[in-house]
Amino acid sequence: MDRNNDQKKKHRKPIIRLIRKFFVDIVPKRKTEPTFFHVIKFVFIYLVYLGTLAYLIHLILKFVEEVPHLTTFVKPEESIPAPVFGFVGAFDFNVTCNFLNNEYDVINSNDGKKCVDFLKEVSIDGSTVHFFDIIDEPELSLNDRPVWSSSGIYIFLFDASFYDTVFKKGGTSEVYDESLYSNMYLVPRNQRSIVRYNRVINKDLDGHKFRNRLGTAAKPSKYMVINTKIQSVSPFDASSFKYYATLEIYYDHRLVTEHEQVREKTILSILSSLGGGFSLGMAVYAFCFGAPQIGPWGWAQEVYGCRHRLKVKLSENFQDFIPLVDENPEYKDLGVSDSDRITTLERRSQALELLLKEYVMDVGDLYDLTNSHRKQQETL
Repeated sequence: MDRNNDQKKKHRKPIIRLIRKFFVDIVPKRKTEPTFFHVIKFVFIYLVYLGTLAYLIHLILKFVEEVPHLTTFVKPEESIPAPVFGFVGAFDFNVTCNFLNNEYDVINSNDGKKCVDFLKEVSIDGSTVHFFDIIDEPELSLNDRPVWSSSGIYIFLFDASFYDTVFKKGGTSEVYDESLYSNMYLVPRNQRSIVRYNRVINKDLDGHKFRNRLGTAAKPSKYMVINTKIQSVSPFDASSFKYYATLEIYYDHRLVTEHEQVREKTILSILSSLGGGFSLGMAVYAFCFGAPQIGPWGWAQEVYGCRHRLKVKLSENFQDFIPLVDENPEYKDLGVSDSDRITTLERRSQALELLLKEYVMDVGDLYDLTNSHRKQQETL
């Protein structure tokens, strides 16, 4: 009868076997368990599966609808590189940069050149004030027309890395114009002007990159915005300093504000959350009801031949004892003596015990069973 059932199982269609494996045989009914207990196990494990599926759908919907949000924090200014200062005018001019250590540098503008050709990179110390003396010399101006007699001289500030990317590596004119005029300020002539600036760093995620959605992006794109405020104080005597102005550069504060785009849900975070939730449910199930199956076989074990190797090992160790149990042995008809029959039964018993120890039950359970049996014999 059992052989007929085995033959029927072998001839089932693969799809039917798969459905039965995952929907019927997933919670095998043990002989020592009552029916209601088996029903409770069946309902519990399917609640785990359905809950995991619902959680997966919830995470996917949040992942699709999520827009990266900003996290804001402040860090010390010393960790940020100094900005790039540039000067531009409609005509030729000289910019003399006087520093507190009595050193100076001069920027000479030339007609026909773009302003980016004579940008001056200046390292700024947050605790130091830098003075920029702007001198418009008529003898260097085109047609002897001072700069301030027309459009004037402008100062603008850039982040150093942005300056390298846009100007030194060939940025577009649109980016150049937008960046230039957003931080350009007219320097009034014959005045002492004060520029105060602070930095805001923006780290944006590229929504089109798969790595950002996967959760393995190394760094988001980073750009810095320099906010400046200029004020003019203490005008000079125009008769003495006709084409002269002074700029004082200050940090507005020694901290920088950083805005970073982050994603709460990525593909890896979804897999991690899903695996954690499913593992928790199965752990509760195992704690309450034990393992779902004594020896379940997974797809990878089938593919890599784990089950086949087990069959080979079992045949090597237990082939001489098969069948391990006879349903109705007729030893007398076979002419087997009682001593041979007892020897065969002992060998089969040892084989069964070895099989239980290695593949089915924990050795500790067998030892406990042996000890309890011995104690019962001693009390008799």
